[in-house]
Amino acid sequence: MAPGAWASAVTHSLATALRVAVAILLSALLLACPAEEFHARLTGRTIRVAAEDSLDGTTGWRPEQREVLLGRVLRVLAATGDTWVASGTGSADVVIYAYPASSCAVEGSGRYVAGARYVEIDPACTPSEDVLAWVATHELLHWLTWDRHRWLGHVCAFPSEVADCHEEVFGPAILAPRIPDLGDGLSLDVYLRHADVRLLTVLSSAHGR
Repeated sequence: MAPGAWASAVTHSLATALRVAVAILLSALLLACPAEEFHARLTGRTIRVAAEDSLDGTTGWRPEQREVLLGRVLRVLAATGDTWVASGTGSADVVIYAYPASSCAVEGSGRYVAGARYVEIDPACTPSEDVLAWVATHELLHWLTWDRHRWLGHVCAFPSEVADCHEEVFGPAILAPRIPDLGDGLSLDVYLRHADVRLLTVLSSAHGR
């Protein structure tokens, strides 16, 4: 091959490789776009949510935490297709109670018991607004899937990650069995992932509501 032709071929190959790399990068950025990409069909239902201090009076919510629970979290949950609104305890469909876990490591930062009209979160186990928003969204999704579909479990990264994985839906999700690794920080992107919304769609199809 003549030197000029060789140089032209190399230049063409490099340009092609650059275009491919740019395309891959743009695809990755698009896949990383947040909540607006993943929104369930509107249901026409309104869900009323309240936040209360612990029943035994030993722990409670600060004003800024209440704003996360009854503001940010409810906006995130709009991606379920329902309308989530703050309300008083007496008219609430579900209440977010503070509770003092004996151990964050053992009990986790939040819990929901099947059939309950409330979820519980330990403020001491949610050290940032992002973590609090993630945990509250996770627990309220547990309440929602039980209340509407009588299903309580997790969206796992792979089958058998934990005992209660959904058998069909897998992938990154707020309803993952564990909170993502925070590294040295306390920041999280809190929005419903594609797998969360797909789970709601699958459950709705299976149960007809």
